[in-house]
Amino acid sequence: MPGTNRNLLDFIDVQIDAAGAFHVAYTDDRNYAAGALVMANQTAGTKVGAGGH
Repeated sequence: MPGTNRNLLDFIDVQIDAAGAFHVAYTDDRNYAAGALVMANQTAGTKVGAGGH
């Protein structure tokens, strides 16, 4: 993409908690001028594991 860079590289971490919900952490310097650590947490929907099938 023109005008973009890789200053923060791609640091992405995905975890699944004991209840089977996803949690994702990543860096974002496209939407935050100074760069940011962004968290996304599953709050609804089908989960992974014994309770999520």
